[in-house]
Amino acid sequence: MKERPDFDKITSSEEFNLWYWYVSELRRICRNINIPHKGTKAELEKRICCFLDNLEYDNCTEPLKRAKRSGNLITLESSIIKEGIRGNEEFRQFLSRYFNVKRFKFTKEMMASVRFAENKRDENFTVKDAIEAYEKFSLKGISNCAQDDKILRWNQFVKDFCKDERSSDIKKALAAAAFLWKKVREGKGSKKYHPEMFDLLPDEFFKK
Repeated sequence: MKERPDFDKITSSEEFNLWYWYVSELRRICRNINIPHKGTKAELEKRICCFLDNLEYDNCTEPLKRAKRSGNLITLESSIIKEGIRGNEEFRQFLSRYFNVKRFKFTKEMMASVRFAENKRDENFTVKDAIEAYEKFSLKGISNCAQDDKILRWNQFVKDFCKDERSSDIKKALAAAAFLWKKVREGKGSKKYHPEMFDLLPDEFFKK
């Protein structure tokens, strides 16, 4: 996993929002760049983003207002902002079903993409976009899960699947790996990935 750079090496809000920051760090950054350091975490992040993007601070002081949860069922096309989707148990259960895992674990990269969309008021940012951010950064980070034997085997299975050159034609790599893993887990014999398993993937997983 790439190491987070020091703040003074960051040149844009987009880069800033790729990383997770503690409130104490945000306040220290605000003090160092001589902007108000009191307020909520979202307000501090927004002030810093304005500073990085050379925007007038007066236009950036409005607190970030999250939409109330709409009550609609979560789908891939659901707008994170408009429908008020949070990193809570409801969203976790949707992602657990999507990736076919017992309990999905949010990553800092995924939640950073959500925060960036919130700061930009990007109502076009969907659940699918958040999943793509997760897949882009997290294929090598699955080992952060509990290190029991089952997880270790799943971890290795995904790594071997991604080493298959044909996996570059897949649009949802983790979901495809989970589809194959379920067949392996429920069947007899080896729990390792073998290239011939690739032919079991339905068309829905392939890029058009």
